[in-house]
Parts: sequence; C-alpha cells; structure tokens
Amino acid sequence: MIESCRFVASVGCCTILLDVLLMGCSNQTATVTDSDRVLAIIDSRSREKLNDFPKDVPVYPGLKGVAATNDHGLRTLQGMSEDSADAVRTYYEDLLGKNGWTKAKSEDSGDGFVGLTYTKDGRQVHVMVSPKRGRFASVALCHVDAGASPEARRAAAQPDMPEAREVVDRMANVYATCASYRDKGFVTDTFFRKGSTEVEKTPFSTAFVRPDRFRFEYRDQFPSSARWYRHIIHSDASGTRTWGDPCESGVVQEKSLELAIGGFAGVSGGSSDRVPSMLLPSKDSCGATDLFQLKRLPDENLDGAACYRIEGMNDLGEVESLWIDQQSMLLRRIDESCAFPDFRVETETTYEPEIGVTITQRELNFAPPAVLAVVLADSVERVERYFHRAGAPGVLMASSASLLLIAACVTSVRRIRRRTRHTVPN
Repeated sequence: MIESCRFVASVGCCTILLDVLLMGCSNQTATVTDSDRVLAIIDSRSREKLNDFPKDVPVYPGLKGVAATNDHGLRTLQGMSEDSADAVRTYYEDLLGKNGWTKAKSEDSGDGFVGLTYTKDGRQVHVMVSPKRGRFASVALCHVDAGASPEARRAAAQPDMPEAREVVDRMANVYATCASYRDKGFVTDTFFRKGSTEVEKTPFSTAFVRPDRFRFEYRDQFPSSARWYRHIIHSDASGTRTWGDPCESGVVQEKSLELAIGGFAGVSGGSSDRVPSMLLPSKDSCGATDLFQLKRLPDENLDGAACYRIEGMNDLGEVESLWIDQQSMLLRRIDESCAFPDFRVETETTYEPEIGVTITQRELNFAPPAVLAVVLADSVERVERYFHRAGAPGVLMASSASLLLIAACVTSVRRIRRRTRHTVPN
C-alpha cells in the first residue's frame, strides 16, 4: 500500500491534467477533437522518454497522451487507453510474468481501480489502472531501480537527528491519542515554467471523532472554470464510502478507510493522507511521519506561533519540511518541491488544526451534493463554455435560462437513476 501511495503522489500532476483534458469526452464531438489534439501534443513531447523504460516492462499498445519521466532511477509513465481496464490488467499480468517478473501484490479498490506490484532482480514495477471515464481508461507505470527503491534509499540514508525524531514522534502521539480533531487548509501548487508562473489552490477540510467517525473533503477546479468540484471520504461504524464529482456511479462503498485515503492522496495533493494517517495509525500509513534522514532546522514563527521545523526525505527521494506548532505539537505547514525537465513545482500545504474540540453532527454527516444541484451545475458550465467559445456577450448568456433548464432536464433522469442505485444514507 505504501508504495502505491507514493506512486499515486508522484504521477498525481499528470493524472489531474489528463482527467481535466478528457472530462466530457463522451458528451461532445468538439471536446473529443480537442482532447485528441492535446493528447497528440503530450505524445510529441514525451515519446522519446520511452526509450528510458526497461525492455522487460512493456508499454501498453496504443496509449495516447503518454507522459514519461526519469528521475535518478525512478521512471514513471502515464497514458490513456481506449481499451477496458480489465484488458489492460490481463495484458500486464500475462506479459510481466512471461518476462520473469514475480507478482508481489495485487490491490483492487472495489470500484474498478487496480494496483499491481511486481519484483525482479531487486527492481520493482507498479502498474495502476483506472476504469474508463468516457472514452479512456488511465494507465500508469512506475519502474524503480534497485538503488532507487524506498528500502535502498532508507538503508543508504544518514541516521535521523535524535532531537528531530523526538519532535516528530511527539507530534505523532498527539494525533494518535486525541479524542477529536478538525482542520481546514489549502494545498497551494506553484508551477514555474520558462517565462511564466501559475498557482493552483486546493481547499480541504477534516473532521474526526475517535474511534471511527471521519469525514474528509477536498475541492478542485478545472482550468477556465468557476465551478468547484467536491470529493468526499466518509467513514463510521457502518463502513467507508466516497463520493466524487464528476462521478457517474454516485456513492462508492470502499473496502477500508486506509484504501480510500490512499486513493485520494495523489489527486488531493497528499492532504487526504498526511494527517488522517496519523489520526488512524496503520502499518500501511504513508502520512506526514513517514520521512527519514530527519534533521532539525532553525525554529521560526508562523502566523504568530513558534514552530519547530523538521526536514526529511520521503520514499521518492524528495525533501519535505514540516512546521510543527511548539505549543500544541500540531502540524501547521508542509513545504516540498519537485523538478521536471520543463518546469518546477513548489507545494505548500497549510493547516488550521484543532484537537479536543466538539465536532458537531453536521460536520460529520456524509452530505454529498444533491443530484439536481450537480446536474444544474454541469449544465451551467456547459452553457457558459459554449457561449464563451462563441464569443457571446453576457446579456445573451443571461437570456439562456430556458436552454439551461432543458439541458438539466434532459440529463437528470439518467444521472438520478445511476446515483440513487448506489446512494447510502447519512
């Protein structure tokens, strides 16, 4: 599980980008044409990196929009296939076995997402396949050389500074023993490219009452859209369920809370995992405490609060910096960065944490948006995009209420049927 969490995080940016580009591909011919054009551009920039992929790790035939990286022995590849997820899984289970790889782990989230792990001569291969959304299923590969594996990195690392490990352990104990917890915060990604800088912010919130009442939500936006898309993890004594927008299947029952927060880790910028994994300790945790080669940096103030600053390395070999409130021992901020050939990303995750507080029933309710609200929001966005492409003035957009209502009515029956089949009461 931990390897899969890290892999999800490492290809999260590519996954989000491709999902954004392909949203709605099954709905409009123009959108399909646009997405095909963009996928071809991604291909043209990344195809040469396929030569770095080992010959005994086959690249699935016919992948489109292939984005590949090679970072000191950690090779990743992300692409889109028009074949079913089952077909992709069968292909890899067959050919990797024939190429001498040994299956070490197979994970199935229960809603179509599959993770496979294979080993050979000290190397690892992770395969992740998502179910189709519109025309495409997402296929992701990660090849880890023996020297780049998490185990090898840890074995070769400098030992932790005792005072740094003591601070992190004290923080972990506060989260593991608190009766209740809530937070709200942002994951802020700043993309530095030649001649340009872009900033993306993802808000999130957490509510938790020990032993098993949990709710996490994050929101994101697609480029050039004013609409916020909601994604929710909810868990209590009856089980764990998730809801994501856009989500044709409605509520999804998960096998475990650990799988749910791990599955959201990459797309939520790690916010679903860092703190929740400390609230609900697990041997498979890949949260904020799962760093090595820890060292203590000079203390600093953050928004008026004195903070310990602890620097460590994650299993991808990337440096992270934790800001821990000296009084409450709660995590206030995480800084990290990731460099690619054409751009650099700096990520700042900020928290407004509280423990030992009264968490209301309203904060803990699952409460996904009403189906009609989602349908109307979809319709508004489509109408706005249409008039924006057509260069229509605002007055014409305002006069399109009747068109909007018709669009909502046309799609509502299909979506209501799909969602209510899987609806779980609060």
